[in-house]
Amino acid sequence: LLAAHPKSVHAQDFHSQYLQMKRQYEPYLQKKQISEQSQPAPDFSVTTPSGGKISLSSLKGKWVLLDFWAAWCGPCRHESPYLVDAYNTFSKKNFTIFQVSLDQNKEDWTAAIAKDNLGKWQHGSDLKYWNSEPAQLYGVNSIPANFLINPQGVIVATDLRGPALAEKLKEVLK
Repeated sequence: LLAAHPKSVHAQDFHSQYLQMKRQYEPYLQKKQISEQSQPAPDFSVTTPSGGKISLSSLKGKWVLLDFWAAWCGPCRHESPYLVDAYNTFSKKNFTIFQVSLDQNKEDWTAAIAKDNLGKWQHGSDLKYWNSEPAQLYGVNSIPANFLINPQGVIVATDLRGPALAEKLKEVLK
């Protein structure tokens, strides 16, 4: 538009607004590209419910479902039975789950782990809600969100919900 109408105040204003929006949105696009399939999974570490530290790289060599969730998220809690079933079915085939909570309150987070029977696998959080560093690193802007990572540390699938999780695990863990 600006090339066609270089002297137009409206074209100049529109172009200026476009450039500003592009600058604001670019970091999100870069983060989203990081978390796309066939990309290496970025490493991070978070605090466990017991106060220790866990990093994603500590699970390298396993199939890992990296799952972003929160105790206050109804759709996340609805996914819990599918996670339990997947873990019980596939954990003996080199599969585990690493849940990263976007909670702010540790008591709510740990109570949800207990209530939903999620304690068999790894959990972590920085208790920073939407400012969670791992969530920002992976471009997570809604939950539930998950990433299936192969033993080499590469993302092979995203957003596997409900029965789709078990179907994908059957496919890759033959």
